[in-house]
Amino acid sequence: MSIFNFHYATPPDTVEQNYKLNKVFSDDETGFRGKDDALYRTEAWEFVIAGGAIYDNLDYSFTAGTPSGTLIEYKSPGSGSPQLRYQLRVLRDFMNDLDFIHIKPMNGIVKGGSATAALSGTPAKSAVTVRVLGEEGKAYAIYVRGGRQVELELALPKGKYRAEWVSPYGGVVKSGDVEGGEVTVTSPPYSQDVALRIKAK
Repeated sequence: MSIFNFHYATPPDTVEQNYKLNKVFSDDETGFRGKDDALYRTEAWEFVIAGGAIYDNLDYSFTAGTPSGTLIEYKSPGSGSPQLRYQLRVLRDFMNDLDFIHIKPMNGIVKGGSATAALSGTPAKSAVTVRVLGEEGKAYAIYVRGGRQVELELALPKGKYRAEWVSPYGGVVKSGDVEGGEVTVTSPPYSQDVALRIKAK
């Protein structure tokens, strides 16, 4: 078996429980949680930053009458919209800017800050969750779900890095250089979630 396929994998415990198998994990089919795009955007980001490789969702905005995916009023128990598809493209572009074949879960680089207690939690247990993928000394992808602003204390190998805060709604919103070692980074204000990409210079 080359792909392990799960439905409705939120939170992404299926990835964490099976990651040692070194296989491809797929969150295939989501929905039935309401029409709010944020439910599916955050599910996608959490699954991928947990180490998942594939995400796809039921999109009820596509019908025989609206093959371009623009239907707004539908009774189906899920979501789908041009806005959601754009937000998922932000995730795709975020990951394509990383050597994602060689990065792996590295939640341990977060040593403190406002989200420390949520590292292994879920939204049901904690208001904020933080997940990290990384390749030591080269690149890190950090995703924060919940809250309005976050301060993270990170332990990075010594070196010079470029840090970019990314809005899952629309791309880079803040960037700057950071030194390796024990470093504290503070996000810009956000509404539901935010991502941080750190790459060695």
